[in-house]
Amino acid sequence: MNDDRASARSGPRERSRGILRHPPFAYFWSATTIRAFGGAIAGVAFQVLIVTVVNATPLQISILNALGVVPYLFLGLIIGALMDRWSRQRTLVLTTIGRAATLAAIPILLLLNALDFWALAVVVLILGVLTLFSDSAEQPLLPRIVPRASLVTANSRIGQSRTVAGTAGPALGGVLFNIVGAPILFAFEAVINAIAAILQARINVDEPKPEKRPPERHAGHDIAEGMRYTYQHPTLRPLALSGHVWFLGNRASS
Repeated sequence: MNDDRASARSGPRERSRGILRHPPFAYFWSATTIRAFGGAIAGVAFQVLIVTVVNATPLQISILNALGVVPYLFLGLIIGALMDRWSRQRTLVLTTIGRAATLAAIPILLLLNALDFWALAVVVLILGVLTLFSDSAEQPLLPRIVPRASLVTANSRIGQSRTVAGTAGPALGGVLFNIVGAPILFAFEAVINAIAAILQARINVDEPKPEKRPPERHAGHDIAEGMRYTYQHPTLRPLALSGHVWFLGNRASS
């Protein structure tokens, strides 16, 4: 009986460790984790740059914060529909490479003394668009990487990593910013994304080719069909609405 109880207690931990022995998920989780830490660290550095280098006004600060989420408002549905037509893994790798290149531009702008409000606004907007593409590719790719029975465990593992990154990352970012300065910190963040892209490229996943659609069926049809399904579904509808409210409140408070 004691052995059964010990087995029951260690079950979740064993499943959590076991999912990391699955090579495709190990690459996926590693890339997601280091990107989460890098994003949390860079978030602090961006806030410091806005205040100390750009000397942004309160209005400019609000504009910069909005630019990071504007792509979700205007492009979210379109990109979501396109993800059903594109390779998600390839999209994930290309957007991570794009993030690395964009972040690498910041140290160059700093060294050239060319980082002003408009330059930073362009960087933030590009990162917002790339993050939207990445999120849209990452979420539906995971069920292709792990067996259905392991999906809950895989999501839990990723959620734990993101929670740790969101908690420890900002503090680590503040310390690193003071020690190495902004140019080296953003160069380090660019390297992190480059490493993440390499890990994502090594994921062995079988993605079926998208079904051929009639010539008259465009992305708008897929968007309308998806919205009808989501908002008419008894489970998805309240989840979607609560997500909208949370997102609006979260962005308004930040």
